[in-house]
Amino acid sequence: MSTDSLDTWAVKLAEVVAPEEVALAAVTVQAYVADGTNRSDLFRQSQRGTPGGFDAGVFQEILPYVLRGLHSAAPIIVPTLSSTLSGIFLEVVKRSLKERNEAPANSQSMEQLPDDPYKPLKQLIATLSRELHKGNVAEQKAELIIYHTIQAVLEDPEGTRQFLQRLSDKSSELSGTGKSSKPALMKKRFKRSPTETHQNGK
Repeated sequence: MSTDSLDTWAVKLAEVVAPEEVALAAVTVQAYVADGTNRSDLFRQSQRGTPGGFDAGVFQEILPYVLRGLHSAAPIIVPTLSSTLSGIFLEVVKRSLKERNEAPANSQSMEQLPDDPYKPLKQLIATLSRELHKGNVAEQKAELIIYHTIQAVLEDPEGTRQFLQRLSDKSSELSGTGKSSKPALMKKRFKRSPTETHQNGK
């Protein structure tokens, strides 16, 4: 997957799960796939904000946790993308989002779905939920982020598959060399606050 393609995939994902992070999405995904050091820095930076805070300058990052959730769920996602379950799961997620928009009081949790054939979908939801919980994302907000994430993943199976393959390739490369790569990636992030970046569109 080329750098431009990976950046485009990340921007599209951010547009639906974390619009405030669109301007940072490309650098975020590049840092995530680079190596362990840059990846760890993402989560140290994201601890600056907490949901529901009253400080107007506080910014809570979501995208790093979404990326790590997808990474963790790769054994679930990859076979799903190559099967007929992909279309079935996509329709279920779309229906759930529609219900939450039109009649949230009557919407049902996907945890109530039967394991056959929805076990992989439920496992993916659980994995993403654990990651967003680590990021202190409020439960109701996390649920919407999860559903939008799954929809984005299933609607762009090739982009998602290549993102996960890039992680696999990088892991093999680093295990073979024992070296970190692109140590300057994180220096590009947060020269200004993400809020300023988003407002200026730069």
